[in-house]
Amino acid sequence: MKWVMGFLLVLFLLSCSSVQHVEPTGYSAENFWADQNERRKVVQKVSANLSLNYSGMGEGAGKAQMIAEMPNHFRMEVRDPLGRVHLISTLEGTNFAVVYPRVKRFHKDSQAGKTFLKKIVGFDYSFNFLLPLMFGILPADMAKTGFHAPWQWDLKVGRYRGEIKVKGTPWLVWVNPQNSAIEKIEIQAASPFTIEYLDFFRCCGGSVVGAKNSHFQLAQSMTLQNQKAKTSLDVRWREVETKTAGWPPQAFQASVPKGMAPLE
Repeated sequence: MKWVMGFLLVLFLLSCSSVQHVEPTGYSAENFWADQNERRKVVQKVSANLSLNYSGMGEGAGKAQMIAEMPNHFRMEVRDPLGRVHLISTLEGTNFAVVYPRVKRFHKDSQAGKTFLKKIVGFDYSFNFLLPLMFGILPADMAKTGFHAPWQWDLKVGRYRGEIKVKGTPWLVWVNPQNSAIEKIEIQAASPFTIEYLDFFRCCGGSVVGAKNSHFQLAQSMTLQNQKAKTSLDVRWREVETKTAGWPPQAFQASVPKGMAPLE
């Protein structure tokens, strides 16, 4: 009798491990890219409150305020748990700067922060890439090229999967057809990254001229992680609001006080 029960248990476990999700009908890669374009319109100008958790060259956490004109302009101020300004970062086109007022250090580059992200997180892309990704949106250049490998249904996880190559590096993208949201990205570089999106909510406040739908499902949490390098950056949105009017140019320009030393 025991062997019968054991045999039945094995069959049950095998059946659970081979569960396959049925592909829905009426959703295509074209639907996904159309939704991405609408999302891009909604967050073209945005202000937000968010929380950041960082682990890499040290660890840190804080609350931040951000304004952005996607994808080439942003300003973000991060405060520590005591309310003190930890850093101020700006992006104006390709000009990036970050200032640490308490320790009197700064960093500037003309690669839209690529050297900064590479140094602290190992992420070999600029803020022009990272900003849209924070909102679950692929950079516009990817929308122009589309998927390089066939868009297909992943039976195991019940999501669509597509592959995009960015300068020869494959990006695997998993999409939920129910809300057109990206749930996971795997960047298969020499130093691989995963980006995961969790806890979706209806975003964003306000209306946007030219967008068919001024609201979409935004992941409250976005985590960029490199397990090999043991670095991670977690962004958690607390409040996001779209804007119809922008900000004056000086809002995105760096101001480095005298007496500051370059960040090593």
